[in-house]
Formats: sequence, C-alpha cells, structure tokens
Amino acid sequence: MADSTGDLLDVSLASWPEWRLSSDTTPALGQAPILEATLSQRPRVVQALEGGLTNQNYLLEADGHLLVLRVNCVDETLLGLDRYRERDILGMLAGQIFVPELVYCQPESGVLVTKYIQGRHWQREEINDPVKWRRLLGVLEKSHQYRNNLPNFDYQIHIEDYWYRLKKTGLDDNTGFELYRQAGEALEYLSALNKSSPGVLCHHDPGPLNFIESNQGHLVLLDWEYSGLGWPVMDHSALLRQWQPSSELLEQSNLARYSTDELSAAHRVWDFIDHAWYRLREL
Repeated sequence: MADSTGDLLDVSLASWPEWRLSSDTTPALGQAPILEATLSQRPRVVQALEGGLTNQNYLLEADGHLLVLRVNCVDETLLGLDRYRERDILGMLAGQIFVPELVYCQPESGVLVTKYIQGRHWQREEINDPVKWRRLLGVLEKSHQYRNNLPNFDYQIHIEDYWYRLKKTGLDDNTGFELYRQAGEALEYLSALNKSSPGVLCHHDPGPLNFIESNQGHLVLLDWEYSGLGWPVMDHSALLRQWQPSSELLEQSNLARYSTDELSAAHRVWDFIDHAWYRLREL
C-alpha cells in the first residue's frame, strides 16, 4: 500500500472501472438494488470530508452521482479492523435504509465506496430528546434482527489481540494491564450469561460520528468495520458510553432489561478496548 494519503487516493480512484451504481428506484424491503452499468469516466474529487479517526473520506462526483470514497490511513490489523467482514455484512444488508449503499469494496486495499448521504450528524446532547433516543435504539434493533449466515465477532480474541499488540509495542502500562484483567473477568461473566443466546448482528461502534440523518429522514449507521455476530448488550453498552443519555431515558427504554452487573461487565470490556485503541493509534 502506498505511503502518503495522496498516493492512496490515486490508487483507490484507479479502481473506478469496477465500481457499480444502483438504480434510483427504491427496491422492495430486503431486496438488493438493481445494478446499472459501470461509470463512464473517472470520478472527480469534490473535497475531503471531515470526521473519522482512522480513515480519510472524500466526496466524489461521478456521472451525476455523489459518492464517498473511504481510504484507510492506518494499519487496519493494528486496530482490529476487518474489512472483509464489513464487505460481507454490507452486501447482506443491501437495500436496507439504515446502512449506506455499497458501490465498491476492495478489502485488500482498504477501499470502500458508498453512495453519499446528504444529511447531518446529531450532536450528543440531542439524544435527550426521547423521540431521537427511540430512533437510535430502533436502528440497532433492526440490526439485531439478523442472526444467521454472518461472520462472528469474537470478543475474547479481540481483547487478546489488542493486549498482544500493546505488549509488542511497549504500550502495556499498569493502567492497561488492570483494564485488560478486568475485561477478561467481565467476558467470563458475559460468556456464561449469554451461553444459550444466539448471536445477533452488532455494529459495536454506534457513536455520534457513525449516525447520520438523511435529508429524507432516514437514520443511517455508518462504518461497519467492527461489526459481526455478538451480544446486544455490547452494542447498547457502547451506545450508552458514547451518547450518555439521561438516567430517565434509560429507565424508560428496553435497556432497563439489563441488570446492573451485565451492563457494568460490558462497560469494563469497552474500557479496555477503548484504552488499547487510543494507545495503538499513537504509533
């Protein structure tokens, strides 16, 4: 892979003859979009887009369509990204309004192209609007309806891989070790609790930067790099940590079904993952 972001952009755009755009006709629920012909010419870069901590995104124009090209600017194996899993999941979810429309994906090059979603990201404080809170939960509930023929997300392997990389790079400080130890104990508890429960499709990073409300009023969940079959409590724990809703909203929602111990365990797992993720980004 090329070293500079500019080189990565050029290499990524060179794949444009393989890109496919769908029809503007809205497909029936659960049906994949109807594919059109390939692009007639190389896409034009409109501008770099803000947001995202591991990727650089570019707004493109191609044959009258607006697209987003996402280029991974870090070592994806270092942070545990799985673009092959993301490609499979986005392909399976094709036609669903809560995911971006896939145009092209080349995991080996870290390239993803999707239809541009015109809209806006919600601010964290907006979540205390009960209607918006229910809409966020509704998107995750749609994702959690999918249970079969999907790649698994192994939490134990994920935290072990992070800890191995922290030790290998000399970033395994006392704080990290204590968080790693607590995460291990929490996973044992959660594994026993969910032993008989089938995994569901979880996003695992449902923060403000990954939700966008389209101009058509649809709430779309972006960046499925950490998605896979997992435990719903892990998605809900991440949602609580990143949005910080009021206690009143929590009590009024279906998240009240989780015990204090279960949510606390999920939080401890994310505490270590967040710590390791930010430390490894320092490299």
